[in-house]
Amino acid sequence: ILPLKTRFISSGQQLLRTDIEDKFSLSRSSVDKTHKILDAIKPNETILISDYNKGYLNIEIINHIVALARNKNVEYICDPHPKNINFFNYAYSITPNKKEASEFLQMVINKNNYKQVLDKLEQDLKIRYPCITLGSEGCIAKNKDQYIHIPSESKEVFDVTGAGDTLLAGLLKGKILGKNIFEALKYANKLAGLSVSYIGAYIPSKSDFENL
Repeated sequence: ILPLKTRFISSGQQLLRTDIEDKFSLSRSSVDKTHKILDAIKPNETILISDYNKGYLNIEIINHIVALARNKNVEYICDPHPKNINFFNYAYSITPNKKEASEFLQMVINKNNYKQVLDKLEQDLKIRYPCITLGSEGCIAKNKDQYIHIPSESKEVFDVTGAGDTLLAGLLKGKILGKNIFEALKYANKLAGLSVSYIGAYIPSKSDFENL
């Protein structure tokens, strides 16, 4: 089931990656087990979703998560796959990249329309704190009537493996620490910048967290 990912590296930097994989559909029993797990989540807890569109997060499960967010005060943070982004409504935050957000909103995103883009993402999907990642340019986000552009923290990029997942996990960690959305994103951005400065999927250490 797991994909085989092959990375081509030259002079310590990743040039490209190829994936060999077979997509699958969940069995009915697996879907039912997932529903039971979701129903056990308590109000005020947070679900973290990294959607790669590999077959596990089908529409039925996504709809269940959205229903929990709407009706049971369960929050979720999601890095959505472009094919599924329109299903992820009522999220605490979503973190599509610039290309994904541009395709979903059917808008060309540039420095002159960041506010407009975040407004539309918030309105179309009813997102509490919309965020768009900009690669080497960092990320942009909105909190009510406040907007922020957080520059990238990376000094030199060697391998972007896991950078999006690291940012997502860092955002949740910041939330758990009681940071507001902008401070949590700054925290997450530092972790993502750290992860791309190593070759391979770098896992931040305890000292990394202590030094942020």
